[in-house]
Amino acid sequence: MIAWHEDLCQMLAGQGRYVIRYDNRDCGLSTTWDQYPVDLMAFIGTVSAGDILAAQKMIPYTLSDMATDGINLLTAVGIERAHVVGASMGGMIAQRMAIEHPSRVRTLTSMMSSTGEPEVGQSTPQAQQVLFTPRPANRNGYISSAERELVWASRRYPELIPGAKLMLVPDMGHDRPRELWTDLVTAIADHTQ
Repeated sequence: MIAWHEDLCQMLAGQGRYVIRYDNRDCGLSTTWDQYPVDLMAFIGTVSAGDILAAQKMIPYTLSDMATDGINLLTAVGIERAHVVGASMGGMIAQRMAIEHPSRVRTLTSMMSSTGEPEVGQSTPQAQQVLFTPRPANRNGYISSAERELVWASRRYPELIPGAKLMLVPDMGHDRPRELWTDLVTAIADHTQ
């Protein structure tokens, strides 16, 4: 929820949009699944080895479950159809919402995300190394490792959704910097008209 800064949400609301932001399972103020611990490195190793069935058995819920959470939230607040926006994993959840509940999704905006298609939009080996390398616990180590985070720069990939538009934002990586909010809000507002 807090990954979408309140000021960014206010800008979207200023475009005439009713903005709802919420925490996904196991993060922020949402329900936690402490009774089902997942060894992330074992999970990544299993997925990397291509044993998807074994990996699925290691997790307590799926993206589909999380998409249903979003749909249930819309139902709880009385919204029949919505413009759905998600970033990163939220983009994958938003895609599942559109696929599994198409009558509830007016438009889909998937930012900094993946379709799951192995030939399209995969992280570079350098980005994967950054993603899967733990950050140093001490302050100086954390600061010195910050430069490696710059590997998350945007790249040009085709979109797999018919009629979709790809918007490349110069200098935008895997975040939503305040300096780009106007461009992002304008694009979302235009898309959701």
